Amino acid sequence: MDLEKSPAQRAAPAQTPPREPARQNTQQHARQPAQQNEGCLTAFVRIPVRIVVLVVVVPFRVVWDLLRAGGELVRRAATAVGRGLFVRVPVWLYETLLTPLGHALRWLGRAVLVTPWAALWRYVLVPAARLLYAYVLTPLGHGLRRLGRGLGAAIGACGRGLWAAAVWCVTWLVAAPLVWLYARVLTPVGHGLRWVARHLGAGAAAFGRGLWAALTWTLRTSWAGLAWCGRVLAAVPAVWVYTRLLTPLGHGVLHLLKAVGAGLALCGRVLFIVPAVWVYTRLLTPLGHGLSWAVRGFGRAVAWTVTTLLVRPAVWLGKELVDALGICWQVAGRISRALGRAVKWLLWNAVGRPARWCYRSVFTPLGHWLRDGLWRPVRNAVAGAGRAVRGTARSARLAVRDAMRSARASVRTARKDAWRALVGGPPAPATARVPAPAPEPAHRAPAPQPAAAPSLVKEP
Repeated sequence: MDLEKSPAQRAAPAQTPPREPARQNTQQHARQPAQQNEGCLTAFVRIPVRIVVLVVVVPFRVVWDLLRAGGELVRRAATAVGRGLFVRVPVWLYETLLTPLGHALRWLGRAVLVTPWAALWRYVLVPAARLLYAYVLTPLGHGLRRLGRGLGAAIGACGRGLWAAAVWCVTWLVAAPLVWLYARVLTPVGHGLRWVARHLGAGAAAFGRGLWAALTWTLRTSWAGLAWCGRVLAAVPAVWVYTRLLTPLGHGVLHLLKAVGAGLALCGRVLFIVPAVWVYTRLLTPLGHGLSWAVRGFGRAVAWTVTTLLVRPAVWLGKELVDALGICWQVAGRISRALGRAVKWLLWNAVGRPARWCYRSVFTPLGHWLRDGLWRPVRNAVAGAGRAVRGTARSARLAVRDAMRSARASVRTARKDAWRALVGGPPAPATARVPAPAPEPAHRAPAPQPAAAPSLVKEP
């Protein structure tokens, strides 16, 4: 890895700065025909304006470039610090501290909380529960089942006898008397009441029909008499009065009102409308046209004066200021970049070159010596000790497992012997289970030594 720039790269900052975008060139080409048609007064005003704007803009552009460079530096520093604090440090803590601690806590919890309770459940509670179920609960359940069957049979017989007695009592003491009462007493009485109600209903219906016919005839006759009286006493006189009196009187009043309206309309037209039309046509219309022409001409004169004396100079001055600001901003950018390159060259020769020499000539050989002379031997020794400890722990775990397997086989044999002693049966041949020898811990081959890292200093 070469940290020193080549001669072509050193000469690169001194080259001509890159050209402006094509859009700015297009705008400059579009402004050239307009600038060629302008006079010397425009150029006389434009050059001082651009000089003043350049003097004002250069400090702002330098400050802007410094702020942008500082912001980029702060962003990179914050990214590096955040990655180190929130990514690398938690990962290192998790891999170096929390993972071994969690494994140790898991082993301790299993040894303290899980293994004793599992052994108690498997070797104490489960055999005791099986013996209790086989020799206590099963005979007790069988006795209770037989007792329940006898009690159920007795209760069923008693229930059937009681049901037969109840059925006989209900049939002969309740149902038979009720049937006799319905057939011999209630049925004849119901038939007699039905015959009486039928004849009484027929008489009442005949009486109602006669009464309704009488009321209908009376109402029809009364309505016909009232209608004849109303027609003779009210309708005929009212029609005669409307036809002979009110109609001629209304026609006369209508003709009189028409004549009066025509006279009033003629007077109003002669006295008001004709003079008003003459005044509007002969006086007001010419006067309004004259005032309109005068106001329009005055407005045009004022608009031309304001446009010529204020708007056009202001627009021209604003355009010149905008153009001067754009050009001066570009020139200030070039000046700022030139200052930046000078500061960069000064800092590189004052700080960068000595730091690079110190890194290559002092820290790199020292780091290689520490890595090859101290770190690798210590790491290999610690790795070997760890492998030996893991092999010893594995051998102890296998020995404990074989001892537990032998104990389980002994308990199983004793349980079978006790069962045969209680129940009876041929004794089982004694077979001793020889535990399998613990395998030798397989030591891993030592890890190959990694190749030496390439040096940052070029070999001659």
